[in-house]
Amino acid sequence: MNTNFRYIIILLLANLLFLSSEANGQNLSPASGQINGHQWVDLGLPSGLKWATCNVGASTPEDPGDYFAYGEVSEKESYLFNNSINLKKEIRHISGRSEYDAATVHWGKEWRIPTYHEVDELVYNCKMEWTTINGKNGYKLTSLINGASIFLPATGLVDGTQPEFTQECGWYWYSGFQNPSADEEPPYAPSFTFSANSRYRGFNARYIGQCIRPVSGRNRHVENPQTGTTAGHEWVDLGLPSGIRWATCNVGASSPTKPGKHFSWGETASKSSYTTSKLLGKDVEDIAGNPAYDAATAVWGKNWRMPTEENFRELTRYCRWEYVDIDGVNGVLFTSLQNNKSIFFPATGYIEGTTLDLGKMNGFYWASTPDRDWNTAAYGFTYGYPPIGDLIGVGARESGRCVRPVTDNTPMEANEIVPYDGEIGGHRWVDLGLPSGLKWATYNVGATSAEQLGRLFRWGEIYDIYDKRPKNNLSKKPIRDIQGNPAYDAARANWGETWRLPSEENFQELLDNCTIAFAYICGTRGFKLTSKINGKYIFLPEAGHDSTGNGTWHDIGCGHCVYWSSTSKDISPYTYEKIAVSLSIYQDLSVQKWDKERKEYDNRYVGRTIQLDGQYRMCASAVRPVSD
Repeated sequence: MNTNFRYIIILLLANLLFLSSEANGQNLSPASGQINGHQWVDLGLPSGLKWATCNVGASTPEDPGDYFAYGEVSEKESYLFNNSINLKKEIRHISGRSEYDAATVHWGKEWRIPTYHEVDELVYNCKMEWTTINGKNGYKLTSLINGASIFLPATGLVDGTQPEFTQECGWYWYSGFQNPSADEEPPYAPSFTFSANSRYRGFNARYIGQCIRPVSGRNRHVENPQTGTTAGHEWVDLGLPSGIRWATCNVGASSPTKPGKHFSWGETASKSSYTTSKLLGKDVEDIAGNPAYDAATAVWGKNWRMPTEENFRELTRYCRWEYVDIDGVNGVLFTSLQNNKSIFFPATGYIEGTTLDLGKMNGFYWASTPDRDWNTAAYGFTYGYPPIGDLIGVGARESGRCVRPVTDNTPMEANEIVPYDGEIGGHRWVDLGLPSGLKWATYNVGATSAEQLGRLFRWGEIYDIYDKRPKNNLSKKPIRDIQGNPAYDAARANWGETWRLPSEENFQELLDNCTIAFAYICGTRGFKLTSKINGKYIFLPEAGHDSTGNGTWHDIGCGHCVYWSSTSKDISPYTYEKIAVSLSIYQDLSVQKWDKERKEYDNRYVGRTIQLDGQYRMCASAVRPVSD
């Protein structure tokens, strides 16, 4: 048994609702239909995806079925490091590819292994209940949309010749990409894993034998996503706080799935060779709306422009994104967390010289914002497969990239105005009548109004996680409190005056003297903390947090509201990674209720967790300043 290589799993889904049942033979929904003799259930998912009732090789829902090494299509007698066929291959994705997808090979081309985002969609839209069916343990997943259900048995895995951990844990492959590791380590592949008390989406060694639950419904289609037109070009209103409307197509494209034309940054026409740019090496301001440099304005007219860096960041903050195949074209689909409308960014590749690179898998889009440090580069939106990390970065101005225009609109009116009692250094505060007399700011650092999310900071850093400037890196340093220290306190460093991070004691006072209720402000979800003393309130938007501290897992719009305090906290003297206190308000989205009349989720959440607890300093969270 290869114990040195086993079960490397990254925890990504936590604090979720787990129910249990010991009733045998619990009823499941009848099949909605069958394809090639294999039954499926319609769970009412937004994608319309059909989930099979059984695993590959199984004859009943509770049967684990066959075990496969990742990207292999046949069972084998042993699952060992040295007999894995795809151990060192750079496989971008396997879903629907007959050379790698066991579901497609055994069940036909209409069936395939699910993707990363399809597993997400399943978990997000279902209640998961640990139960026993015909003597087999596993999870019953019941749709929050239509009440239909499927059963995922605890399959265990095979590391060697015999299944292990059956009845205790389930391991299921899904399609995704993890770069091959160094020779002394086994390359990994994405795995959905669960037990009675937890569920994970992480990675496992490719040679391990795991089960597969197929899905059907390969290609999506773009179905009239536009909500209006300007100067003959269609746009979508995603309900963003800025009011920006995003075009449905790129400049030079005739449909949402076409890449359109490539441009050097600051040029308004495509060309045969991309080796230089007229703005290369020049110090310029943002080019948005300038017809001499902005390809969107020059080609589509004065009502259109290139998006700024901040416009792209707003898009990624207020939308859920996933890598999808639409009409046979790879790309990223952005779906608004505000109104569920979406836009599609097809893979475009980029051009250096005369060569188009990565045209089938990756997207490269210009923003109008120049790089602040280098006059040979500019910002843009870039993705690969899977689209993780900070999607906003810089590229060489001479390279050819595509342009997705935006058109401005009057920003959304607030459905209520957050009150304030005064200003310090131009930033508003409210007096909640707290015993300490503390003044709480009405918005976050990096924001200008209550509904804006602001920026995320690692503890003890004064520049946000997307800023390239050197960081303090206090993740392992023995600092007890950073309150008011301009070298470490993001509130003091960015706002000046008497502003500072709240301490753990300040947060506790806030919780003790306020009621907490879910609320919408300007279309942004969050929590209203209303003073029990004078009835005034502050609004904490769901700014999320980033567990990596580098933009890779910005958990935005997923029920997370996490805010740093100035207070350090050591769990034990042996803790290597240091801890700091944060206020965490978490809403369990897995228990939302589907409102059949309104045909949308009832956002009056249940399952709320409110706590002052520690998180690793290297994580990134929002900052809400206070002043004495």
